[in-house]
Amino acid sequence: MNYVVGILFLFYLSQTSGQTNSGCTPVLDTTTVLKIAKAERFYPGTDTKFCAIHFDTLKCEWTLVTSKIRYINHGRCKRLNGCTEITTISSVIDDQNRTLKSRTRERKLYPHYE
Repeated sequence: MNYVVGILFLFYLSQTSGQTNSGCTPVLDTTTVLKIAKAERFYPGTDTKFCAIHFDTLKCEWTLVTSKIRYINHGRCKRLNGCTEITTISSVIDDQNRTLKSRTRERKLYPHYE
């Protein structure tokens, strides 16, 4: 019986002493993240079709992704039946420092062959 209690006690100690803070709680809320994005001149406008805000607990940072879809008929799409342009802008905001860490922009063209 003492052997089982000793094993359980050692198991309890190994579980409690080995715990690390693998995540963090967010200091900012979503409205504050949008205010920071607006101050950095990155804000989802009225023509934005998709906006997603996600908090990563391991890195303690917010990820804001917006996508804009529009139809264009100029450039290399002029001789085609037009193109659909999808622009995705992703920005990462640090939760502790309240600063914009990175911003990436990706533009894809899908031609209309008809």
